[in-house]
Amino acid sequence: METSTPKIPAGIADLNYEFYEKNGEVYFLQNGKEQKFEDIGFDFHTMIREDLENHPKALRGMEECGIDTYDAQNKRWAICNFGDFDNRADLTRDGVIVHEHVKCQHRGTCKYEGIICLPVEAPFGLITPRELEIIKLIAVDLLDKMIADKLSMSVNTMNVHRANIEKKIGCHSKAGITAFAYQKNLI
Repeated sequence: METSTPKIPAGIADLNYEFYEKNGEVYFLQNGKEQKFEDIGFDFHTMIREDLENHPKALRGMEECGIDTYDAQNKRWAICNFGDFDNRADLTRDGVIVHEHVKCQHRGTCKYEGIICLPVEAPFGLITPRELEIIKLIAVDLLDKMIADKLSMSVNTMNVHRANIEKKIGCHSKAGITAFAYQKNLI
């Protein structure tokens, strides 16, 4: 019987950074030490800021909802785009930023969804919120009819969405969709 070694969360035993939200505050884990977001250091704050500034719609969205200070914007960017505690580093010690799909409590109701929190990127396009729902259901091994019923659509409509997902991902099967879901930390 083959056993697999559980993956250790990023930042536990390495110099990479793992951001997460706890009790309304943003923290990061690095080399096993939990620290407040403010203590990350100037160079890494600057990298996060540059990443945010590469997304002007997100910056405008923050300003529209009253998030208008440098620190508050950086924190919100970290929460909305890196805020899940997982085993993939959000920021490497080499300065590589890895956006992730955060399982936010406001998904589906936030008017800035897809603006402040980035949409899920696939090799050949952006994944829509509806496609994201379908990906998650495929990845937990639901049958097409079950997915269609759960989302109040016909099986034909569900299959059109699935074909669009496969084109965007660059795969031809439910296994490929499931692999994408795991790679992007969607489930």
